[in-house]
Parts: sequence; C-alpha cells; structure tokens
Amino acid sequence: MNYLEEQIEILTSKGFKRLQEKSQIVANFDDKNIHISNRLTHSLEVGVVAKMIVDRLPQNLNINKEQVFNICLLHDIGHPSLGHFLERKLNSILKETNYYFEGNANNFIIINKENINISDKTLVSLIKYPIKIDNNNSKGLYTYHFDELIRKLLKEYLIQKEEMKENGYGWKKDNYKDVKKLLKKKNIDNDDIFKLNGNIRTLESLIMEYADDITYLTHDLKDFLIRISELKKETIYLKDIVSLNKYLLKNNYLEKFLYVMNNNNSNTIVNKLKYIMINNIRFNHDTGEIYTFSKDIEIFKETLRNLLFKEFINKEMNKINIKVNEDYIFKKYFKDITNKNTIERIVISGTYTNLINNTKNINKKYRYMANYIAEKTDNWLF
Repeated sequence: MNYLEEQIEILTSKGFKRLQEKSQIVANFDDKNIHISNRLTHSLEVGVVAKMIVDRLPQNLNINKEQVFNICLLHDIGHPSLGHFLERKLNSILKETNYYFEGNANNFIIINKENINISDKTLVSLIKYPIKIDNNNSKGLYTYHFDELIRKLLKEYLIQKEEMKENGYGWKKDNYKDVKKLLKKKNIDNDDIFKLNGNIRTLESLIMEYADDITYLTHDLKDFLIRISELKKETIYLKDIVSLNKYLLKNNYLEKFLYVMNNNNSNTIVNKLKYIMINNIRFNHDTGEIYTFSKDIEIFKETLRNLLFKEFINKEMNKINIKVNEDYIFKKYFKDITNKNTIERIVISGTYTNLINNTKNINKKYRYMANYIAEKTDNWLF
C-alpha cells in the first residue's frame, strides 16, 4: 500500500468524517458559525503545517510528506468532542474503576475498530507518549495495546535510526543495544522504556507534534477572534480585547514579536506567527533530533499559550461546563448502565450496545461507555 492509498483509507473512514462535527477548542453547539475550526479542519491544518516543516529539514532524511500528512489526519481521530475537557470529565467518572480514558490512546481503538488499513510506521508515529497508562501516568497507551504497539515502535525506531546513521546523522550509541535487547524481552514495561533515557519516537511523530502545537497556538487564537467579531457584528482585533503589554513586555527581547500581535488583521497575525515558528525548526546533525533553534521562540510560544489560556480557553471551559457538567454526563450515560433496555435506548451503536450489555463487569461497562461517548459528535452527544 502506498501513502496515497493509505490517505484514501483515512479520509473515507467514519472516524475521520465524524471529526467535522467535533469542536476543536471553540464550542459551536448551534452550528451557526461555519468559519470556526472543527477537529477535521484542525487535522488538515496540522497536516499542511507538517508538510511545511518537512520542507525545512534535510532532504536525505527521506521523510515522506504524504505519510506525515496521513499521521496528522489521524492524530485526533480518537479524541472526544470538546477534547481535553470531556477527557477530564470521563476520567473523573472512571476514577473508581481500573480503566482510564486518554484521547491519544483512543486513536488506536478507533483505527482498530474501523479497520483503517495503514502501515506500521504510520500507526506507531501516532504514539506521543510511549509508556503504559497507569496510576502514575495519565498519558500513554492502554494496557491492552501497549506491548504490541511498543514492539512495532521499537522496530520502526531502529530502522529509522540506522538509516539516519548511514546518511551521517547522529545516533545515541548507548540506546542501540538496549533497544535491540528490549525487542527480545518477553514482557516490556514502563521501567524498560524509562531506562532508554530518551523519548523513543519516530521523526514523523515529532514533526506531527510540532505542527499540532503551532496550529493550536495560531489557528485557535484566530477562532476566538472570529467568534467574538461575529457575535458583536464588527471586526474585533486582538489588541482591543487583550492587554498585550501584560504578556509580551515582561521580557524585553519579546518586543520584536509585538508588531505581529498588534496587527489589525487576524489572518496576518496567524500567518506571521506560524512562519516565525516554522522557520525556527532545525534538525540536529549530532543527535538526529528535531529542535527549536531559538530559545526566544520557545519562550514566546509559552507566552502565547499563557495568553490563550488566561484570556480565552479558561473562560470557554467555564461556559462549556455550565452546559456539559460531570453530573449531566453521568446521569445521561452511566447511571443506569446495568439496565439493558436503557442501553439499547441511549446507545445507537450496535457494537457498543453489545459490548456493554454482554459483560457483567461494571468496570468494563464504564470503559466501553467512555469509548462510545468519545465517538459521538457535539450535537449527537448533548
């Protein structure tokens, strides 16, 4: 299978199509604002930014732009409506069980359930946290996927590092034998991964994460400005609603970014910020890793993230919580979870109806319901 065939598999999957009716950051419950990003458009945006990043890396790394694009298309396919907000609500409900809910780990549930045919390299490049979720780790892979995915990841990691070494790029020599030994071990655990002293991920995975971060910091900011402008029926500029000096002038060297943030046009702000961040990504010849060339950019990104949360995201979450609180979710989906008639009424999916009704284990019922809820779209869920 080539990467374009893989792309068709993704684009025509039910899981990817559902993303068009899942909120990104800005909630759009009434569907009145078609100009705000949703999870599907966000995934496409991340894919394009990732391609731009690939163009700035050494060409002999042999990174396929279409494969990177495919990874970006899939990177949120398991995330629930309202993203981390609903993720936290589900985990609060699941806290008395032995199960957790995590959007990145749920990507693999959807890919497997819907039989989306992709390569192992694409699959394992979706792993942002190559550890097992447990009481100590809220991010990672589900226990029932961990060993299989980690073995595939280690194989792809070795292949990529060996190819990079052949092209004259760095390799952590102390890791090489350790990775090979680990592949021969019967049961891999978190301690084994931690002993490798590094984040065992493919370059494609790191590119996807950089692109996701850049997109989130720019396009999500634009979405808030679009919504405020459309609510007020006039163009609203960032400098009119946020005291930029409060964020940017604490560090004098960040003043050079102020001219961008003060621009009247939200498109100009977003595009300039995006190019500033993309153009500062570099490849380290000695370590074989991607990094941000300018420390100023890293500090600026944190400043922008702080601005987004304080001025927009926290307020948005408070508004969403009024409509979608934990008590509402529990009463609607979990309260009568042992009642077969109730499940048949509220669960539209035959797969999940059977999974929930055919197990006697209450903890598993909760887990299946959480997975089902994660598939639902905004209006379908609420």
